Amino acid sequence: MPPLSLLLPLLFLILGSGMALYAWIVLGDAGSYGAGFMPAAIGCLITLLSALELVRETRRWLVLRPQPESGGRELFSLAVVIAAVVFYIAFVDVLGFVVTSSLIVVALLVPFLGKRRLMASLAAIAAVAGIYYLFSAILLVPLPSGSLF
Repeated sequence: MPPLSLLLPLLFLILGSGMALYAWIVLGDAGSYGAGFMPAAIGCLITLLSALELVRETRRWLVLRPQPESGGRELFSLAVVIAAVVFYIAFVDVLGFVVTSSLIVVALLVPFLGKRRLMASLAAIAAVAGIYYLFSAILLVPLPSGSLF
């Protein structure tokens, strides 16, 4: 049986293809700068990168033929990502983009660091604030500000 590391690239390949097709067919203006341009570009990029990852993982699986594993670590990683997405969806309207994203990034970053956790956490929060500024001030894309703040 193929490992779970082949499942995610396949899922992203389907997701990216669907996003690109939606932008081309439904929105219709993916060829010029408009509502469908960015979804089409991102969908094509996701499709390309996931296809490359799928080929790489397939070649690695065929060459190495690893011993069967339980897949516990891969399942745990998948569960953590799903939990982060659910947390974001549930709390972004209440806490806002900056707070919610900062909590997620710090929670995913800190357990893997041995040293300088505080500096890495501050850098991650600064990156989230920079992303918020980029989208809200430069690209003029409104991000949730939250009802508590």
